[in-house]
Amino acid sequence: MEKEPKISMRNISKRFGSASPALDHVSVDIYSGEIHSFAGVNGAGKSTLMKILQGVYQPTEGTILIDGKETVIRDPREANSKGIAMVYQELNLFVERSVAENVLMDEFPSKHGFLQWKKGYAECRRFLEGLGICLDVRAKVKTLSLAQKQLVEIAKCVKRSPQVLVFDEPSSSLSQEEEKILYRILRELRRKDMAILFITHKMDEILDMADRITVLRDGRLISSGPASEYDMDRITGQMLGKSISFEKNEQVKQFSEEDVVLEAKNIMLPKILDGISFRLHRGEVLAITGLVGSGKSELARMLYGIYGNRYQGEIYVNGKRISPSAPGKAIKCGLAYLPINRKEEGILHNFSVKKNISAAILNELGFILDRKKETAVAGHCRDVYGIKTGSLDDMIGSLSGGNQQKVILARWLAKEQSILILDEPTRGIDVGAKQEIYSNLKKMAGEGMSFLMISSEIEEILSAADRIIVIRNGRIITEGYPKDFDHDTLLQYIMAGTTTQSA
Repeated sequence: MEKEPKISMRNISKRFGSASPALDHVSVDIYSGEIHSFAGVNGAGKSTLMKILQGVYQPTEGTILIDGKETVIRDPREANSKGIAMVYQELNLFVERSVAENVLMDEFPSKHGFLQWKKGYAECRRFLEGLGICLDVRAKVKTLSLAQKQLVEIAKCVKRSPQVLVFDEPSSSLSQEEEKILYRILRELRRKDMAILFITHKMDEILDMADRITVLRDGRLISSGPASEYDMDRITGQMLGKSISFEKNEQVKQFSEEDVVLEAKNIMLPKILDGISFRLHRGEVLAITGLVGSGKSELARMLYGIYGNRYQGEIYVNGKRISPSAPGKAIKCGLAYLPINRKEEGILHNFSVKKNISAAILNELGFILDRKKETAVAGHCRDVYGIKTGSLDDMIGSLSGGNQQKVILARWLAKEQSILILDEPTRGIDVGAKQEIYSNLKKMAGEGMSFLMISSEIEEILSAADRIIVIRNGRIITEGYPKDFDHDTLLQYIMAGTTTQSA
């Protein structure tokens, strides 16, 4: 007897205003006891389809059936009552509350109207340990790293034992060890007959984890079927309408002393960085990689002034010593920064695409805002970066994650900053958008811009970087050119910190 789907989504369409449909008559079946991966570039309609299932959006057309019965899901609360939960890529946590309060929420034990703190902490600790997650349950969420916050978000949703659990880029900020925890959780939930919907841009995750794969492009269903019928070429080809690959950069750029635009000497940050020294040259893409917690992201934030005067050491821009004790000072010295968490630190949520691009050049636009110049600059940046938006006046939140990332890059293009620090610039965006971003980096590097790229994406580092530095436990353990490494060798340095080699 053929297995009946837990959920059937039939001819789902969604329009936002007069724009092209975000979804165009998409039909898909979802089964209990399966991991179902949804693949597609940013803007393909994956997140929109999942938000309809979660009740965040209402479909313009189409129906949803749960256990064969037609159902209307009006909001996330109703979705939860029907056993459907979602772990969003952009986290939804109460950052001023503890880990335990976020995980247990309305299930936090109480007696006679008073919360039983010890009992709640103990219950949360046991639950997290059962998932293999090691966190201080009393710690406020705001004190956690982005990866730790992601684990709290996952635990919060799993705690409610839903029948259908949607993951939107759950591993985008996790280390390899934390990814293993996530994969173990997913497989255990599948064994418990839960339906797992899995949105990811990591091809290896799709091929390793999925039982069933659905590919969307431009809001339309391209294919859906057992994972055994797919390989990487088929998935990327259907996502993009063509196959793509990242080619290793075998060239070695030659630079002189006069080309040094940024130099760090013996940078120390208490308990984080331990004597970091490097040079960045004009027109160079320098990649810094390492495990989560290695100090690579903290180095980026320190250079941008986020840690104030807590660091020791010397920093030079174009031969002049600077003290970036605040982001404003770093910007004046020619530095720009693209943060790892675009939701909390990058985009301006309640503003348009145009306003997000022009935010860095308000002084240049005059006391009385030169709106024609603002539109012209934003339009130029949109065209250079290939930002897909119906209008410059569209709200930034209506764009896909990849296009939001391009907007933040465009902000600094408008500012004409000469040194751009990028912290995981392709986190949570699809393979096509990644290739576009790296192509733009190479083009701008050819025009004289310099990039300090913090990344954990090994294939992209080998493709996009001119030079590579590996950090482990706050120290540089090796550096070289892409030609000096292959995937496994670079991974070995990142994971195990093998013998130092020099460029």
